[in-house]
Amino acid sequence: MSIWTHVCGIIRIDSVPKMDKLWIKEIKEKLGGYNSPVKTPTGSEGDKIEYKIEIVGEKNSLNRGIIYIWGDLRDFDVTNFQEIRDWLDRIDELSNCWIRQGVVRIEDSNDNLVVLNWEGIWKIIYKDIYQTLREK
Repeated sequence: MSIWTHVCGIIRIDSVPKMDKLWIKEIKEKLGGYNSPVKTPTGSEGDKIEYKIEIVGEKNSLNRGIIYIWGDLRDFDVTNFQEIRDWLDRIDELSNCWIRQGVVRIEDSNDNLVVLNWEGIWKIIYKDIYQTLREK
């Protein structure tokens, strides 16, 4: 039986107004995407974590955008969450913007769970990867 790992997250980006094209390009270069050589966490069937960048800030606001993250990875056990964390670490030092807030939830079909929170680095704020060994 296959294990499916489900990923869902949101990251809030701040930047100086009028720099949107620069920080969007920088994030895409670091996270990869369609036809990119950058390795993205991938399941056994080539199913990758995906992301979408959306501009949400008003013209003169430092609140510039949101990165939505999602994915369903086949045969990618939650115990491999460090691969996802390493992928997220690629955007921890950006030159044209900074991460204001972020949270990413990683869970698998065996009810194992890891939650990462942005606190200047991606910290584990919840980790329960042994639930399948306990009685439910």
